[in-house]
Amino acid sequence: VDIFCVGCANKAFGTALVCPACETSLTQQDDVVFVDFNPSQEYRSSILSGLRPEVIMEICTRAISFWTYQTSQEAKYQEMSQKTLEDKLGQLERQLQRMTRE
Repeated sequence: VDIFCVGCANKAFGTALVCPACETSLTQQDDVVFVDFNPSQEYRSSILSGLRPEVIMEICTRAISFWTYQTSQEAKYQEMSQKTLEDKLGQLERQLQRMTRE
């Protein structure tokens, strides 16, 4: 499961139903779902109403697992971005040193 902002999702899924992150084909009806990450209090109060506690716990477990996965992916992305920027900074510093010696 991957998550995208609405703009990126519309752009990516407007051309083909393939996940741009993991390249999985999205052929099932529920493969692409739009979610409001700030639902109203009314929605929050009613969405799980009437479900058995074990179903609610399963939903919560999956939601927390998904959140953990997304958080770890974001951390890896940030680490990669930091390394790329540090490498670029090192290159620029070496160029500057060469230029000041000339």
